[in-house]
Amino acid sequence: MRAILKLFIDFIRKPEWVAAVALLIQAVILWLQARILRKHGKTMEEHAGIAKAQATTAELIGKALTQHEKILADQTRLMQEQFSFHRTTVAQVERVKIYSAVLELHTNIKRLAELIEETPRNSELENRAWFKLVMAVPPCQEVVLTSIHLTPEERGYFAADYLDDAANLVAGATYNTTTLREFIIRYKDFPRMLFKVSQPPPSIG
Repeated sequence: MRAILKLFIDFIRKPEWVAAVALLIQAVILWLQARILRKHGKTMEEHAGIAKAQATTAELIGKALTQHEKILADQTRLMQEQFSFHRTTVAQVERVKIYSAVLELHTNIKRLAELIEETPRNSELENRAWFKLVMAVPPCQEVVLTSIHLTPEERGYFAADYLDDAANLVAGATYNTTTLREFIIRYKDFPRMLFKVSQPPPSIG
């Protein structure tokens, strides 16, 4: 047994065997390294794929955010235009009401002055015209005095001067051709101011 063991030890001590064992060990190590490198390569490929997917996702998110920002800008512009249009429409409707009210009041004053000259005093036609004039003053005062869409010139003319004099004209229930004609002459520029009110409202932003 000892002879066999000694023979085996002598055999494995030979340089050829040592070299073979060393080469075998190196081959095993290289195989393990190659296997590890293959797994590492696959892992890197997977990481690269994930990174590419993330980059693509980030790019898509960026495009979506840009598109969303554009949509929001368009919606904001549209809302501003709608709001501006609504304000302009409201202002125009208010000015139409003022136009109708002051025109009716002025027409009633002129009609009463004509009737006084053409018919006997206190005739039925005159009394009706007087009643219409009296009834035309309050609605006119309401739309003019509460308006927020008159220019300073228009407000000064109608609210501060014209309506005050018209109210004083009917307040005492005493009127004649002279007082009515004086009123009409005093406001001979009424057509010009009425034309201003008939125009679209000034820019209101």
